[in-house]
Amino acid sequence: MTLYLLLLFPVAFYSDLNECLVKEAELYKFRLEQTISERIINLLSAEGVETEYLHQVVHSLLKNSQEQDIPIPIFLSLMKYESLFNVQAVSSQGAAGIMQIHPPTWDYYVNKMNINVSRESMYDPSINIGVAAAILRDLKNRYKAMGYGEDVVWDYVLSAYFKGTGSVRNGLKSSHKKYANLIKRQAVEYEKDIYNSQDLK
Repeated sequence: MTLYLLLLFPVAFYSDLNECLVKEAELYKFRLEQTISERIINLLSAEGVETEYLHQVVHSLLKNSQEQDIPIPIFLSLMKYESLFNVQAVSSQGAAGIMQIHPPTWDYYVNKMNINVSRESMYDPSINIGVAAAILRDLKNRYKAMGYGEDVVWDYVLSAYFKGTGSVRNGLKSSHKKYANLIKRQAVEYEKDIYNSQDLK
């Protein structure tokens, strides 16, 4: 029976069918990415991000989330509480840009990443997000290597991003935990806004 079916449907048929399925999967992925992009744009617009920066921020989020394995909702939550989504934000301690990176940390990472830019580029959201992604990736790898579980890893990552690695050397303090929980709770809300619907399941 199997031999009969193979004779009835030549190899070319199965090849064409496989190619069709691959193309359908690619189309679905493209539509999914478009839907997610549109939702992030709507979310950023609602949070007050200026129109001229919207597509730049979304592109950088999608790219760096995939490349560095950092969830988009985590990026968004950090943006909200670090800079209020303001690409020109500067803190009283000199942290700058949408992801609020301190100048010495910026200098170290742009050198490490071989990005030939000055500190003025801290206000370029694409580069700012890219540098922040590298920082978050390194922190995540650091605390995973220390044997912490996934949830605890993110407590350390967010706390170290907030106050530096030295501040968590002897464990997490109440201020660390408060900040990490704030970021994670907001990230859950953003995750619902972006992913939770029938067309993304």
